[in-house]
This record gives sequence, structure tokens and C-alpha cells, in this order.
Amino acid sequence: MSSRRHCGGTSTVHAIRFTRKELLAANYHSRLSELSLSYNGGKDCLVLLILYLSALHNHPDLYDSRQTPHPLQSVYIQSAHPFAEVEEFVTMSSQTCSLALSRYSKPMKASFTEYLQEFPKVKAIFVGTRRTDPHGAQLTHFDPTDHGWPNFMRIHPVIDWHYVDIWTVRATTPNYVIISLTQVQ
Repeated sequence: MSSRRHCGGTSTVHAIRFTRKELLAANYHSRLSELSLSYNGGKDCLVLLILYLSALHNHPDLYDSRQTPHPLQSVYIQSAHPFAEVEEFVTMSSQTCSLALSRYSKPMKASFTEYLQEFPKVKAIFVGTRRTDPHGAQLTHFDPTDHGWPNFMRIHPVIDWHYVDIWTVRATTPNYVIISLTQVQ
């Protein structure tokens, strides 16, 4: 686990800078067609989305010839019994943020298998997992999938973030910013 100290906003500023650096590195070495975002509308994924969009604004593949941003590949694996409010938020935020969201309601392994069959160019998926999440303790920033799973690189930009970092970014990001994230300029 990270040994960062929480001194007001200092920890969160460090986390943002480090994460943005990791996102920029991943984006720099890949075409957008090779990247995807696992998005479920939760607080960790929302913060990851905000940071992802900020890191992408200068990516050469982001805009078409008319300087219109391309929708970003993303995948949403629905829970067995999703809440209507979550579904509405995922729909609204993915439209607002120009996500090309593919939805699956199968178990995770089957969903990723189908997703990668539909989008075979995808080589890496950004995931909003933190070290304190179930199965997160041994993860690093870049991990290939486990044996028996569809093959892709899992990128965990917020792996070493603490709960307070997530809520600091979420609490200090006004709703109008979250709602208007399509304005990636």
C-alpha cells in the first residue's frame, strides 16, 4: 500500500499528478482504438473518467478531420440487479462524455470475452480498481489478465488512491463539470 500522507489536499494533488502521468504514458504508447475504459458510473470510475478525459485532450486520435472528438470505447458490465438510478446515471454520463458504451449483462469473464470479440483491436482496458477493493491488494498499475480470462492489459490508474482522494476529487468537481465533460478541449 502507498505510504502517502494525507495532509489536506496534498495527498490528492500528488495522486492526481501521478495518475495523470500514468494515463498520459498509456495513451502516448497506444492508439485510441487499442484502449477502452471499464465504466460503471461508480465514484472510482467517475474519477477515472474525469482524469482520463483530461489526459486525452491532446491525443492525436481523439479528433476527426472536423476537430470533433471521437466517442471513446468503453464497456459496462451490469450487475445482476442494477438500480434504476445507476442505469440512468451511466446512460446520461456516457452520453455527456462521448463514451461509445457497450453494455453486457453476463458474468464478467463472458462479458469481456464477447466485448473483445466485438472489438478485437482493444489491447488494454482502464479499470477503476483501488488496492482496498476485493482482489486489489496484489494489483499493480499494469497487469495482464489472469490465466483463463480473455487476454488484455488491465490498467489501474487509481490503484493507490485512498477513499479520501476519490471523495476529494468527486466533492470538488462541480456537477456541471461532470455533466458537461464532453467539452474536452
